[in-house]
Formats: sequence, C-alpha cells, structure tokens
Amino acid sequence: PLAFFQVNSAAANLLYRAAGDLAKEENRGDGGATEAVTADVLYDVCCGTGTIGLTLFPSPFPRLVGVELEPSAIRDAWENAARNFDAEKLRDDAVTFIAAKAEDALPKLLRDRQGGGRAVA
Repeated sequence: PLAFFQVNSAAANLLYRAAGDLAKEENRGDGGATEAVTADVLYDVCCGTGTIGLTLFPSPFPRLVGVELEPSAIRDAWENAARNFDAEKLRDDAVTFIAAKAEDALPKLLRDRQGGGRAVA
C-alpha cells in the first residue's frame, strides 16, 4: 500500500520506454549527441516495485540492483521478478533488491562492484 504503481497502462508503456531509451544512451557532451551504452549493471534507484528495472533486465542490462526505502515495495519487487522471470534468469545474483536509503546504499554498492564494468543508474 505504500508503493507507487502506474495504473495508466498507456502512460506506463511510454514512461518505461523513455526510461529505457535514456538508460541505454550516454551523452558525449557535444551538444546532445549520444552513443550506445554497454553496461553490466543497472542501478534502479528508488525502484518501488521494480517495474522499470525489470523491463530493462536481462537485456540490455544483465544485472539489476534495485534500491528502495520502503520494505513492502521491496517485497513486491521480488514478487514482480518471480512472476515475470523463471528462476534460471534470477540466479547468481542477477537481480537484487535492497531496502535502504539510496544515499546510504549506493556508495557501498559502487565501492563493492566486481569486475569494473560500466554501470547505469
């Protein structure tokens, strides 16, 4: 009951597509030109029920880390993942949801990253 859910399906579709397009591009700083991003992890900050991050998993992002303050939303995010992906896709920590303040969790998550690949948030 404390998590936001977009009930307007048409608006949700546009919102999630726009978020995905933005997450897959990187501004090169030359007047708006962009190039495709290749990243190994997506940090879905203030993820709520995980819907946006899960729409971008496993392609183009093979790993998803969602951070949300509200514990009930994190429970719903896990339920959302379980309903939409088989256990094989969710193995090996491919998806992680953390109940925490973003400003507390992100510095540690970024410090502890393995492999040194690129990340998108």
